[in-house]
Amino acid sequence: MSEWQPRLAWIGLALVLLLCNAFIASRDAVLRSGTVVFLPLEPADPRSLIQGDYMTLRFALVNDALRARPDRPPSPAAEGFAIVTLDARRVAQFRRLQPAAEPLAEGEYALRFQVPVSRAPYVVTDAFYFAEGSAERYATARFGEVRVTGAGDAVLAGLRDKDFNPL
Repeated sequence: MSEWQPRLAWIGLALVLLLCNAFIASRDAVLRSGTVVFLPLEPADPRSLIQGDYMTLRFALVNDALRARPDRPPSPAAEGFAIVTLDARRVAQFRRLQPAAEPLAEGEYALRFQVPVSRAPYVVTDAFYFAEGSAERYATARFGEVRVTGAGDAVLAGLRDKDFNPL
């Protein structure tokens, strides 16, 4: 065994850890400084036998985006941006789909819209994991609290009930 192999392994491990930490720091920055947007949720099944307790998130925004283009459903592995405005309660109102985060008019926000090959289209995320035995607490969720940046990056910050109370 070469004397360089252990060193290369350590360098590789350090690079992987550095990249993971950079990703975590970027998500944390979105949570700290992103604009608060509430996305209405549609009912979904909150259980998975393999993954434990979690809620499949179906944002109404996805259905609005799909209805906006009935003649051309998004192709698998497609990506773009759902453009929204906010009402007085900061609830997102779908406006249009576009291929890039810009241009945006005054008061508009972009959310990354993805159509994976093997799953349904989604924005932000399509799942919310919670501690085993607390499914009842999250059954009243009606909004996803999302933090979004001007570039369309978004992170799910939590779930809210019909009165916007954190769950």
